[in-house]
Formats: sequence, structure tokens, C-alpha cells
Amino acid sequence: SVTTVPAALTAVATPRTSTTATLTLTGTATAHANADDISNLTVAFGNTAFTGGSAAAVTNSTKNNLVVDFADPPAPPPPPPPPPSYSAILDPTSDTGARDSVTAVIEPKFALNAGNLLTTGGSARLLAPDGSVIGSAAVTAADIAAGRISVPTELLDDGIYTFTSQILDAAGNVVGSAPVTVTIVTDRDGVAPSVELAANNGDFNRDNVKDWLQNNVAHLPLMSMTAFNAGKNAPASAFGAVIVGNVDLKNLSKPVRLDAGAQLIDVGASDLPATPLPDRVTALTPQLGFTVTSVSNGRLTDIDTTRAGLQTRVVIDLPTGSTATAFMKYNANTDTWTNFTKLSSLKRGGDGAALIDTNRDGLTDRIILTLTDGGIGDEDGVVNGTIVDPGVLAVTDLLPVYSLPNQRREAPLSTVATSADAREDFFVTTRNDPDTVALKAWQNRLTGDYFYAPEGTPLPYRCYVERPDINLGRVHEAGEGAFDVHLYLNKKGRTELMSQDAATQANLIGLGYKDMGAVFGSADPIASLFGQ
Repeated sequence: SVTTVPAALTAVATPRTSTTATLTLTGTATAHANADDISNLTVAFGNTAFTGGSAAAVTNSTKNNLVVDFADPPAPPPPPPPPPSYSAILDPTSDTGARDSVTAVIEPKFALNAGNLLTTGGSARLLAPDGSVIGSAAVTAADIAAGRISVPTELLDDGIYTFTSQILDAAGNVVGSAPVTVTIVTDRDGVAPSVELAANNGDFNRDNVKDWLQNNVAHLPLMSMTAFNAGKNAPASAFGAVIVGNVDLKNLSKPVRLDAGAQLIDVGASDLPATPLPDRVTALTPQLGFTVTSVSNGRLTDIDTTRAGLQTRVVIDLPTGSTATAFMKYNANTDTWTNFTKLSSLKRGGDGAALIDTNRDGLTDRIILTLTDGGIGDEDGVVNGTIVDPGVLAVTDLLPVYSLPNQRREAPLSTVATSADAREDFFVTTRNDPDTVALKAWQNRLTGDYFYAPEGTPLPYRCYVERPDINLGRVHEAGEGAFDVHLYLNKKGRTELMSQDAATQANLIGLGYKDMGAVFGSADPIASLFGQ
């Protein structure tokens, strides 16, 4: 008999010899999982199975520990081992933000976490979208131990960059690849770091801080559109600077005292507007543009708190001296040009551009702009904490000139100024500045000499009579303009009016003239009057 047979199976015993038989389980087990195995299948022989007729007398005539072990289905093949973990990020040593992949570092490093992909003789590299290599590094033993390698890049300008990082084995095969992105934001002035580093050792104002790091300094080629478009490839002689800060009024050639709260934006050059400049005005530069606002969580310095509106100062330092005599501003709203030149803005306040000759070579090499938020120098015309100021350096003969060209020295101004043409050539009507006074004309009936001065000025002789029919321009009072115009008188009663520098160039003292002192101030700066 066979007992404890798994359900749905049948035990069949088949004799083979007189002493052996084969036990077979047939059928399909109801339950045949590994948990359904049994170890107590029992086979018992009866008395009739033996010649002696007694099963009890036969050893092991009953077995109760036979095993039925159901065969398990074949196990699926084990999954392949996961690939080694690999990722790439901006190296924390190059991340100047809150681990946000935004940095002010222009030669950043990238950390490639590559684990056992790093092998002896291997390397790592960064590829630009065009496939060019912008950084690489050989794998070292220290890299292998750390499971990480740092890869530097070449100099990068402001912008968003996405690179492909790769790990290579000793044979040059790529064994790991991952994208990595970085955003570079430097001083926000609109001039690329590579441009600001291209000349003057990257430090135009020589304050030992690279200009690309300074919100209030922009260093760029600005004397022509060709140079500006050439960018970092422009000749060093074309590079100047736009600087926000104040100046030493006692020494205008000293370095600018930077305004730490100032932020330059959109510094650059552009073609002149379609509207032509006024007659007898010639542009020497493209339109130089910039915007001044406050740095984040900061404030522009108000250089004159006694006046309404926030007033700031911007200095444009030229790479070489210029023959410019005016700073012209174009107003897109009115489609008009304005001569913004006004040296007196340095001492008397008000907006204006002062053209300065810092090395006394007779050329302009520094422009000092005094600007008020929402004022006439602010193109947007709105009090909003932002000053927009495009302008053009120009040369013009529409400035007050009080002496004759050298080739006409024998004809004093007093004699040629009797005609309308002469007055147009040598006197112009300046804008109606409230700080100016009207220039009057008097004539000496005996000598024909003309004298020009503000109302109330003592005349050289009593025999001068006023000529109200001669309409001249407006000037500053003595001591208040760009320079003082002095009266020079000779023994024949002839008068000349010019600056002391011009008189020196004309050798008036050597010609017998005496300096009678300042009569009025010129409304606009001229490096040298005589010879204009």
C-alpha cells in the first residue's frame, strides 16, 4: 500500500524481478510548487508479499520517509549589473551662487562623478555643441581613488552653456557621457570679459581690480564702429573706459573715485542716428551708449543733494587725445540733436559734459558727464533710478571763438566783427542757459574798434558806444565758465578778447598788448582759442 500521495497523483507499483519493483507516481499534482514537497510518502508491504507470510519479520517492510520533490521552474537569468553611476556638475569651487550652476567665474571647472569608469591611462573632456573640445584632463591615481575628476574650461564670456562631458578609457573609447549646463553672469555691463581683458592688462583705471569684475567700470574699444565690432581683436590703442564715479575738481586728471553703488548696463557703441548732425558739426566717434542704475540692494550716490533729482557722474576716458570740442546728444523722442557740452557743470551744477585735456597736449582725452535722473541728460526722461545716456564726440566751429585764425592775425576781431558774416563765423548764440548773461557789443567811433562784454562791464575808453544792432550770444560771468576770456589792450587803443592760453600762443604781450583781466567766461570749453 502507498499512502500520503500528493493530491491527484496515483501510485503504481510494477514488479521488475522476483525481488524488485518500481514505484511510479502518475498524473498531474494539484499543488506542485516548491512549498508542496513532501518527505513522508509511505510504502508498506503486506504479509502476502513474502514467502514466509509475515511482513513484520522483514526489515524495512514499511518505509515512511520517501520524498516527493517537485521540480522548480528554471530561474530567469540574473539581470545584468547596473552601469556604473555617472554624473557631471559645475564644480562647487567654481559655483559662486547657491549651487545653482550660475557663476561669475569665467574659467569654470566641472566635476565629473565617474566612479570605476576612471581607469589608469584614461581621460575626461568637455565638448561644445559643435564637437570642439573646450576642456580636458588626464585621469590620475587620486582621481581613481576619489571616483571623481575635475575638468577646467577655456575662458567663457557671459551666457548659458551646455556641454557634453565624457570619460574615456586608455584606448580612447568613450565609457561614460552626460550633459552639463552652466550660466555665467559677470559684471552685467554688457561688455564681454574677453573684451575687457584684451587691452591694458584688463585694468584700464589701474586700480588693481580687473575691469570685468567691476559693475562701475566698462573697458572696450570705443573710437570707431570697426574697432567696437572687432571686440577683443581690436587694437589696444582703440580701448577706452566708461566709469561711474566722481572726480577731484582740483585735479581733473586724477583717477575716478568709483561709485560702489553704481551698475553700468548696455555699454557699447552704435551707428549714428539717421537724423544728421547740425551744420558745421562733425562726429568723431560712433554713438557711445550706456545706462547707469543701482547695483542690487544698493543705491547710486547723489553727488549733489542740494539739487532736485539724483545726480551722478560718468567719466569716459579716451585711449588717445581727440580734437573733439563737443559732446552731442540725440533725442529720439524729438528727433533733435543737442550740444551737451558745458564745463561749468563741474562747479556750478546742472547737467552737462566737460571735455578735459588731462595731459595739456591740446586734445580732449576725458569727458566728464554730469547727469540727473529724469533730467535733460537722461534719455528716458523719467525719474526711475536709471539714467540712459547715448552721446557722440564731435568737432564743431559753433562754439564761441574770440580770436582770429593765425593766417588772419593782421585783421583784429574788432574790425571783422562789424559784418554779419564775421559775427556768424566768430560768435554763436548758445542755448538759453539760466547761468549765462547776454554778451553786448560796443564800438569805438574814433578807432573803429569793437568791444564785447556783459552789460555793466567797464569799457576800455569812454568813447565806446553800444551797438544794440549786433546780436551776440550768451556767456558766463568771469570765473564761472569753461575758461575766462580776458581783455587785452595795446597803446593804440586796440582790444583783443581771448583766453590767456590763446593770448600766449598769439604772443599778444610781445606785440605790445596788456592783460586787463577777465571780462567774461566762455560758455563752452575750447582747448586753445587761437587758431580755431
